[in-house]
Amino acid sequence: MFAALLRLAICHRVLTVVLALILAGLGIWSFTELKVEAYPDLSDPQVTVITQYPGYAPEEVEQQVTVPIERALMGVPGVISRRSKTIFGLSVVDLTFQYDTDLWRARQLVLERLRDAALPPGVEPTLAPPTTPAGELYRYVLESDRLDQLQLREIQDWVIAPRLMQVPGVGDVFAFGGLVKQYEIAVEPMALYKYGLTIRQIADAVAANNENAGGSLIRSGEQALVVRGIGRLRTVADVENVVIAARGGSPIFIRDVAKVRVSHEPPTGVFGLDERSGLVEGIVAMRRGENPSETLRGVREAIDELNAGALPEGVRIRPIYDRTELVNNTLRTVSRTLTEGLAVVLLVLLFFLGSLRAALLTALIIPLSLLFAFLAMRLFGITASLLSLGAIDFGIMVDGTLVMVECMLRGLHSRSGRRTEESAAALCDAALLVQRPIVFSLIILITAYLPLFTLQRVERRLFMPMAFTIVAALVGSLLFTLTLVPALGSRLLPGSRPWSNPLLAWLSRRYEHDVRFLIRRAPAVAAVSLLVFALTFLLARKLGSEFLPHLDEGVIWVRAVLPPGHSLERAAEVANRLRELARQSREVLLVTSQTGRQTSNTEPFGPNRIEMLIALRPYSEWPPGKRKMDLVQELSERFRTHIPGAAFNFTQPIIDMVMDAVTGSSADLAVLISGPDLRVLRAAAAETLDILRGVRGAADVAIEQEGDQPQVRIRLDRAQAARYGINAADLQQVIELAIGGHPVSTMFEGDRRFDIVVRYVPEARSTLASLGQILVPTADGGRVPLSQVASIEVADGATIIARRENQRMISVRTNIRGRDQGSFVAEAQRKFRERVKLPPGYRVEWGGQFENLDRARRRLAWILPLTVALIFVLLYWAFGSIRDAAMVLLLVPFSVAGGVTALWLRGIPFSVSAAVGFVALFGVAVMTGVLYFSEIKRLLPGREEQLEEVLVVGACEQLRVRLILITAATLGICPAALATGIGSDVQRPLATVVLGGLASTLVLTLLALPSLYYMARRGWR
Repeated sequence: MFAALLRLAICHRVLTVVLALILAGLGIWSFTELKVEAYPDLSDPQVTVITQYPGYAPEEVEQQVTVPIERALMGVPGVISRRSKTIFGLSVVDLTFQYDTDLWRARQLVLERLRDAALPPGVEPTLAPPTTPAGELYRYVLESDRLDQLQLREIQDWVIAPRLMQVPGVGDVFAFGGLVKQYEIAVEPMALYKYGLTIRQIADAVAANNENAGGSLIRSGEQALVVRGIGRLRTVADVENVVIAARGGSPIFIRDVAKVRVSHEPPTGVFGLDERSGLVEGIVAMRRGENPSETLRGVREAIDELNAGALPEGVRIRPIYDRTELVNNTLRTVSRTLTEGLAVVLLVLLFFLGSLRAALLTALIIPLSLLFAFLAMRLFGITASLLSLGAIDFGIMVDGTLVMVECMLRGLHSRSGRRTEESAAALCDAALLVQRPIVFSLIILITAYLPLFTLQRVERRLFMPMAFTIVAALVGSLLFTLTLVPALGSRLLPGSRPWSNPLLAWLSRRYEHDVRFLIRRAPAVAAVSLLVFALTFLLARKLGSEFLPHLDEGVIWVRAVLPPGHSLERAAEVANRLRELARQSREVLLVTSQTGRQTSNTEPFGPNRIEMLIALRPYSEWPPGKRKMDLVQELSERFRTHIPGAAFNFTQPIIDMVMDAVTGSSADLAVLISGPDLRVLRAAAAETLDILRGVRGAADVAIEQEGDQPQVRIRLDRAQAARYGINAADLQQVIELAIGGHPVSTMFEGDRRFDIVVRYVPEARSTLASLGQILVPTADGGRVPLSQVASIEVADGATIIARRENQRMISVRTNIRGRDQGSFVAEAQRKFRERVKLPPGYRVEWGGQFENLDRARRRLAWILPLTVALIFVLLYWAFGSIRDAAMVLLLVPFSVAGGVTALWLRGIPFSVSAAVGFVALFGVAVMTGVLYFSEIKRLLPGREEQLEEVLVVGACEQLRVRLILITAATLGICPAALATGIGSDVQRPLATVVLGGLASTLVLTLLALPSLYYMARRGWR
């Protein structure tokens, strides 16, 4: 079939070129339509259920909200993990689904099951927006010299957010900081007592006096008039004039018992930027599956439009984080790597082939194969990113073309001096001669990548785009090699005069002598080969292991957790100090801090949580030799020195949010202890904390769930309450309305709406003594102090309750620095088994990024052998001999030796990225063996008694093509192995493995393989 395709291409050269141009055009169009991003979205489909239960402690929220929701959602299909976090007044339940789950169907299933949840009256769970943890693309701050926090937040909520939500691809716009406007009715308790009213009457009166009515239509002559009853409150004065009751024929207005004013909700978060605090931040999040480049373009256009005149005078939006910068930095790294790789490959081709026409013809396949890959990526929805493009080796991409062109040049050289027609026929014969080895070699190379499609979760989304892109490029390379190359070669190569390479001529003579020498000492060569394999095995055990190398996003993300009980105001002061400390480093460009949580309630954090984004200056402006990790260490020591008692974690925003969503913790290692009793869990966590701190390499060690914090507990004395006819509901109304405050109605201002809240004035609810003096209505119309019917005490209670798979859970986190994850966790697990004895009903799991490492390691344990087995099957199919297939397969350990050595020399642990490099290496190494043994199989029939001569001749005949093949692939991957820019981290281990493996393959294949084959045929003689 392939031979017929090759003949057809040569016979119809013009049609072949036209079809190639059409494919190239489609590839260019596809590239312009591709989604472009720095890193692919690594998170699984996730549905988050958010439920507010204002005023209730975590224990009550867990019991009455979180547990019923978890039970209602237990039967949702496709769920692979269930986690929840419960804090004061808020429950957040996360369901993570299988990779191929349709997100919209999953959301619908969750909504259906939520109807069965037995929740308290008035509690309505909602779903978080359909964004992803990696979807926060854009952050900005509102600046104004005239407006305060209240006014800026109103502009953010009612002007900016609605406009940005109209941008295609935007899933939500969060606000952080500022003050949310509301109308407050501050009730004077003594005035209530004076008129014999209750706070519930005020709430009911406001609700009853804030309604419009529709009276249908009435006819007036020939007209139909709409009847409207206008009763809604529109101003503060309207609220003040609401009638509560009447005494002796005189109305009692709200203004008689309360002050009505424009106020704000109790703030849940404070945002700071550099030296300023109390600002308003906006965060734009993208919907899952959207094109980040197009979404960001639309966001920037909307921001420009708002700044151009849609905002009040003096208000401006200033961007502080734009994912475009990371995308551009990553694309610059990829572009530089690809350009350097292309240039190196072209020079190698020119040097070895000795013909500019031949080199250009071979290099032409590189852009054409890439364009074919772009077309396939567009058809299958693969994004263009560092991981899909950054590790492409152009030398590997043109391996088949190299073999084809080199053989055509050899055929042309053997018929030098002939007429052009005869030269064209020679080229055609040469192309037909090598088409079968080329097809088998490229099929083997493609097969080597196929097992990568069986990876799971994070590692699948990391490396499947790369595997798909390379496989598509190799398919394109095979297609163009069998069609366009012979079609153009038959026209371009006749008449070309290759340069006679003196170095290659000298190498050929030297190589022939060395091969003869080694064949005669085949047992010694076999022994040395076995020794190399043994040393490689010993070296591999010293490498260590990790899930992924450090992914540099060009910024630093810091999480600081203060001791429980810190107020939001005090935590904001600490955040101010942290920003000041961070700005002391010259490498820092700007610093933002988020204290507490945003009002959207997607993050269940307390007021003692601080998150900081530290933007960095370009690395080119840093002092020579200073690295990002040095800056992280510097900041860590400075923070811990000046802010004692706080727990810090240094990471990066994308990987932090993604890993937190995927595994429940963004740490390198999280020890997850599950069980029913929080006190037992915290005791076990404290022991684990001491263990991890004693393991070499531990950094940022802390218990993730904050400890207990003081609570004011008002407990009903039922015996005393019964004397006055007071039940629990009466007491809860007082606590909810008088102390906590509760929205009782809504004020409309055009298209804007704000809550109307009723509560006591601050003096009546700010101390324990004042709480005890609050009067509670009795059944006979009297009043009794709260302290007489309830006990008021301060006691410790939970700050946050985490759950995993419907069980309470506490986690101890640690990052790992200066040591590989594998050995660190092995030591930690050993010490944990020795020192921690969990009671029955409790269990421990090892999560964080190690969870991904453990899963990937188990999968790779059979993926790599499966890859070798598939290659062996194809080799047996190609050669029809188990012995020959096994001999070619010897190249796999040859290549592994170089890959392991290269990792060891560079101090890079074994990771999923390195494993992918070994998979790619297997295919290239085997391809060189296929070419050599194909030549031997062609020369050997009838000359079995001259085996040594056949092996020498075959090796020399294939020397140039194998030198070109491996040298081009080796030098082509060098830029990726040596790259240091943003986005180069993931490709570096992969490229290092390929670089070292190809180097060892070059040496061992050229020198050892003929000797080993000779010994396999003749024995140890």
